[in-house]
Amino acid sequence: MKAKSVFIGIAAAAIVLLLLSITAVSRVLSASPGNLLRDATVQPIAATFLPKRSPLVASFLVNPDKLGLSAKLAAPPGDRAALRREIDDLKRLVKQEWALDYDADVKPWLGNEVTFAVTTTDLDRQPENGLQPGYLLALEIDKPGVAKKSVEAFWQKQAIAGIDLAFEQYQGVPFIYATPTSKRPGLTAGILGKFVLLTNDPKAMRNAINDIQVPDLALASFNNYKKSVGQLSEARVGVAFVNLAELGKWGAGSGSIPSNLANLPEAAITLGLGLDRLGVKAETLLTLDSLANLPAIAASTSSATDNKATQSIPVGSSVIVGRDLQQTWQQINAAVQPYPELTALLDRTIALVSSHLGFSLEQDISAWVRGEYAISLQPQADRANDWVFAVQKTNPEIAKTAIAQLDDSARSKSKLTVGELEVDGRELTVWTRLSAAIGKADKKVSSPAAITGTVAAVRSQTPDLVLVANSVDAMEAALTANPKSSDYKSNAKAIAATLPRNYQTYAYLNEKLDLAALLADVPGLKQMSDRITKSKLPIVDRIKAITIASASSNTKDSPNVRRGQIFLVLE
Repeated sequence: MKAKSVFIGIAAAAIVLLLLSITAVSRVLSASPGNLLRDATVQPIAATFLPKRSPLVASFLVNPDKLGLSAKLAAPPGDRAALRREIDDLKRLVKQEWALDYDADVKPWLGNEVTFAVTTTDLDRQPENGLQPGYLLALEIDKPGVAKKSVEAFWQKQAIAGIDLAFEQYQGVPFIYATPTSKRPGLTAGILGKFVLLTNDPKAMRNAINDIQVPDLALASFNNYKKSVGQLSEARVGVAFVNLAELGKWGAGSGSIPSNLANLPEAAITLGLGLDRLGVKAETLLTLDSLANLPAIAASTSSATDNKATQSIPVGSSVIVGRDLQQTWQQINAAVQPYPELTALLDRTIALVSSHLGFSLEQDISAWVRGEYAISLQPQADRANDWVFAVQKTNPEIAKTAIAQLDDSARSKSKLTVGELEVDGRELTVWTRLSAAIGKADKKVSSPAAITGTVAAVRSQTPDLVLVANSVDAMEAALTANPKSSDYKSNAKAIAATLPRNYQTYAYLNEKLDLAALLADVPGLKQMSDRITKSKLPIVDRIKAITIASASSNTKDSPNVRRGQIFLVLE
């Protein structure tokens, strides 16, 4: 049995039951999302029978039919037929993979919680014969009698269809499993407490039974899980938990991520999935022991709409906005230092960017940027992304000294030619890498015309900002940017509304940015970029923009927790 076929079957069921209406969630948001949100004190019950080392757990805390009904009511009459077809297509996918009829087999008895988990990276714990992940789908029971009859009727239909079935009782809990075929992955089903459990292998079912009877084995007793989920503060419709160390092993073994990133830190990422009128909001927590002694970066004291560095953002840009780059840099370095693989990846990335710039990103830039800054990326059809780095002048003398050091570094360290260029009455400083065309025969320069140059970077300044760009065109776009006409600026109020009140840094990525191409430029991440390119998730087509923000800690947070937020702006 191939792990890939099992994953397709499990994932198909999870798509329908966990995300039944996510492809139309923007239609829900214009209704009353508050009626769907669960209080932050509501915790997933399924954590009591999931293993501590589960790499990935996603719990939906609202009955999918309630969300589906809200979507239909919120959708304009002309869109309701299309919405119904989307949901029906997902249901057909599950029936095709598992012969599981959602309307007949699940809907009559389903409660509020639906949890999907990767319970282990390898069921037989023998990686030499290939990873065999364990998958589990837990469906809360609202009507026990109906659930029992539905499960029995499901297995009767499988038996009539000629599927070989086996019966087992483990520690007093009976369950049934089907022998896998070339057309369908294996399936195990049983009732455990208030849940119907579906797993891809009997071993995963036995593990769940062990965990609920020995609480110390369960995810609910895992310190990182308890800390993280317990500190989510916002109302939500679901919770997701990622064990980075286990996920790294699984991803590397399955070829999903580069092998040099397999040894990820003992850390957890926790997301509280919420709904907003503008899109889907995920409150995020990073729990990592090495963060305990890091200094916190002060939250921004100005609105996202008032940041002066964003005045230079050209039309069509994605952007990273923050303040005090020096302190941010120190935090990043301190966080990855205990992990050689992440440190090596960061060092290679910095070296790559610095080689393109002509100066040291770490020494010549981050050391003096203490105010607000913005890095904008503009996709280009015929070349790599253009970029502009804008820094607020918090101290004119420091800025003057820093500019002089940039020019000196370009000359002495990178052997670039520093010269002045006037474009439309504006004086630009251009760092150029000169090269000579050498004749094949005599190895000599054939003529002065054979000397050519490529622009490494361009700098300029305004009364408020220092600007660095990768091309003259990018610099011109920044200097002539009209804040009122920029699509970023036109969405600024909407973007600001999605940010946490105590945000420190945020990234706004619009649909024009080729994220896969951006990742492909980073050493070691081309494999990951290829995966993004090939993936065809339905919700991706509806994403208009993504905002990712870091935030300052709450007073009650543990010292090893860092807060953030991911916001998907949907069409």
